[in-house]
Amino acid sequence: MLFGSDFPYAPAPAAGMFTKALDEASGLTDQQLSAINSGNARRLFRNER
Repeated sequence: MLFGSDFPYAPAPAAGMFTKALDEASGLTDQQLSAINSGNARRLFRNER
């Protein structure tokens, strides 16, 4: 799973609201959030498994 947004088509306040909800109220662990926010993309671009 990767984090994405509709920026610039979605207004910045909406993107901020969804990001805050993901970070604070999703019930995901810090490790899961790190993977979604950047870790999974880094692994894909490095072709790591």
